[in-house]
Amino acid sequence: MLHSTPAVPTFAPFPSTPTALFLALNCLHTRTPPPNCPCPLCTPTHAQPDAPAWIPETYVLSQGDPKGAAAFKRAYERHARAGTGTTWIVKPTSCNRGNGIEIFNAAAAVLAHVGSRRPGSRSIVQKYIDAPLLVGGRKFDLRAYVLVTPGREVFLHREAYVRTCATPYSLSDVSNK
Repeated sequence: MLHSTPAVPTFAPFPSTPTALFLALNCLHTRTPPPNCPCPLCTPTHAQPDAPAWIPETYVLSQGDPKGAAAFKRAYERHARAGTGTTWIVKPTSCNRGNGIEIFNAAAAVLAHVGSRRPGSRSIVQKYIDAPLLVGGRKFDLRAYVLVTPGREVFLHREAYVRTCATPYSLSDVSNK
């Protein structure tokens, strides 16, 4: 629902050095990417090396992408050896409101899930944040309305809201998303 409160300029224009986040915000296509688009949704594989540290390790995988699958497997094994967690979240690029999101504890399960999606579809595979910030033992998120103009101006709506989970957070049951 749109509010009558006018958007307020809150941020300066994005820096000229692209990062994974900025590319994703600037790439507004969803069905037909332009040729050689460098954004994370169009780049077929691999983590974005220039992404800010607060963005989880991310891969864009699709069916029939052995290079991407190999890069993901190496990352999974690296985290398993280092003891930094083996939980990964898989998000379809063509859904919203949490639809299609799955959480896995095994690399084979992640790759099987990506391979089971319709041909041509891509999945965002991210290292799950095993120790998230909690409020009262529950996960939460903040939602705000943001407008990014073609001129890269960013406007943040005055009103936002907080959502909290109904159950306490635990990694012991990854089916409870």
